[in-house]
Amino acid sequence: MGFSVGIITLLLTISIVAIVYGRYAVDCLAAWYNKEPPPKYRVHVGAMVFAILFFVLGSVLQAEFDKYSECRHSGYSLGECIMMHR
Repeated sequence: MGFSVGIITLLLTISIVAIVYGRYAVDCLAAWYNKEPPPKYRVHVGAMVFAILFFVLGSVLQAEFDKYSECRHSGYSLGECIMMHR
């Protein structure tokens, strides 16, 4: 299992942070619409925790993607690459 930073890492990290803040925005909008107090959970802490978690996950997935991509560029099929790297 490797570790590499790339486009998959960045996309996973940015998307999860956007989802966390988007959900908070929807909850705030719903509270405003229903004339209730806004939610009081710590969205910044949750976003940081999920960002770190998904950065690590994306880095592992990026390394695997790079390995199979390099194999595919060598002329092997995807099935052959999977069997060679087991």
